[in-house]
Amino acid sequence: MKGVIVLLFLVFTTAKVNAQYRTYKNNYDVKNYSFKEGDRFQPAMAGVLAIIPGAGHVYANEPLRGVAFLGGMSTSLLITTVGFAIGYGGSDLGAPMMIGGVLSFVGIYIWNFFDAVKVAKIQNMAFRDLGVSFNFKPFINNSNNQLQSNSAGLSLQLNF
Repeated sequence: MKGVIVLLFLVFTTAKVNAQYRTYKNNYDVKNYSFKEGDRFQPAMAGVLAIIPGAGHVYANEPLRGVAFLGGMSTSLLITTVGFAIGYGGSDLGAPMMIGGVLSFVGIYIWNFFDAVKVAKIQNMAFRDLGVSFNFKPFINNSNNQLQSNSAGLSLQLNF
C-alpha cells in the first residue's frame, strides 16, 4: 500500500498537471494530425509507454487520466480475482464475474493504447496553436585551426 501511495505521489509531483485534454479534444480532430518536427510528444512513444497502463498518458501530460486507466485495470483484476474465489467456493456468480473481469481488463488495456496515442496527438496540435515550440540539437564544431579547439554541446532553438 505504501508503494502505491509513493507511486501516486511521484506521478503528481513530477508530471506537469496541465490536464487540458478535455478542452482541447473539442477543438481538434485527430484525423487531421500529422507529425511535425518540434512536436512536444511523439504519439508512437505514448503508445509504447502504454504497455504500462497509464504511462503513455503521463508522458502526454495527462497524469490523472493515466491514473484512471491504471485504476480501471486494477478494479477489473480485482473483480476477476473475486469471481474466481467465489466460483471456487461453489457459487454460480463466480464464472460470470470472472469472465466480466477478464473482458473489462482486456478492453481497458486495449483502449489504453489508442487513447494514449490520441491524447499525444491532440496535445501536439494544441501546443502548435499556442505558437511556442522548442528544439534541442547537438552542436559540434570541428575546426582545423590549431588555435581553436574542437567543441561540442547542445543548442536550444525557441520559436514564438
